[in-house]
Amino acid sequence: MVMDEYIGREALKQSIIKRLGVRNSQYLTQTEKVLWEEIERAPAVDVQPVMYGEWIEYGEPNEYGDYSAWYWKCSNCGDVGVAGLRFCPSCGARMNDGVYELEAGQ
Repeated sequence: MVMDEYIGREALKQSIIKRLGVRNSQYLTQTEKVLWEEIERAPAVDVQPVMYGEWIEYGEPNEYGDYSAWYWKCSNCGDVGVAGLRFCPSCGARMNDGVYELEAGQ
């Protein structure tokens, strides 16, 4: 599956103006105007920045001082999770460098 890449419409338009060496869109050729209109008409999408995190291993000593109660926290939100999950179920952070990355199909 190919993932879409999202770009800023206004940044693209300004880059085109600069690259073509014109002052504004009224100096574009007919072909350039068609492309300009397509950029302006392209549907907008609601995009949020990707948050990244990693599972951080924590241990709490038991009554004997041994660290037998281990758990994992999301470095982004601090909620407890399960090591190996690719995303934090609480905040949605992508665990790109997570501990114990599960293989596909497991």
